[in-house]
Amino acid sequence: MIMPSGEKADFVNGLSTNVFHHIDQLFKTLAHTSVEKAQATIDSDRQEILQLIHNGPGFKKFNATINNLIREWVLCLVLKEVEVKKEKKHDGGANGTYDESCANFFQTVGIFFHRIGEYDRSLTMYKDELEMVEQEFGPDHIRMTYPLTNMALVYTDQGKYDEAMQYYERALAMREKEYGKKHYETATTLHNMGIIYRNQKMFAKAVEVLNRAWTIRSKKYGRDHVITATTLEAIAIGCSVRPKKVR
Repeated sequence: MIMPSGEKADFVNGLSTNVFHHIDQLFKTLAHTSVEKAQATIDSDRQEILQLIHNGPGFKKFNATINNLIREWVLCLVLKEVEVKKEKKHDGGANGTYDESCANFFQTVGIFFHRIGEYDRSLTMYKDELEMVEQEFGPDHIRMTYPLTNMALVYTDQGKYDEAMQYYERALAMREKEYGKKHYETATTLHNMGIIYRNQKMFAKAVEVLNRAWTIRSKKYGRDHVITATTLEAIAIGCSVRPKKVR
């Protein structure tokens, strides 16, 4: 498949400016792929093709094949742009200095890969971003919390909770130092750590950390806010699955 140069440029630029729109559009395309609804200039040709598919792999299998081809094509397009950015990174940016747009590109493409289940590729993007940020700002700068948190989220989805916790702990230390222990940014990390503890069946620790997050969020947003409710729900789940003591 070949994309016109103008549309290709828009797609690539969108990875840096509106990555979630791109992800949604990809999933929308995959969800609505149906060869049975395809059009043809000559109707007899369409009918003949549909009959061949019906007698061969079947529509369900054929649609799945088309979906995989679209997915692979998109991945190929993104990976080509990633290589361009990596060369720019290794060259130290266009002017031999840190390039924020390049670091942001790695971040948004990392989000893209994460959302479509390409976890290893996602981690690679976040590590490239982390390396650039650390080299420019230092290992304890607040800007480090973005790639650290995103990497922790990927490890969480992979079920690698110990790895995820290591990154959350680093992010938490930076946010507490930058914002304070009762800041809502700190609460976000605490909430995520609480989920990890719950998944590890460390229920007492999970509830303790989630309660800290809930206290901060309830003061910031109010008790009826959806963000506060999310943490309250996590506490409730942690309490409900916690083993009862035998008397």
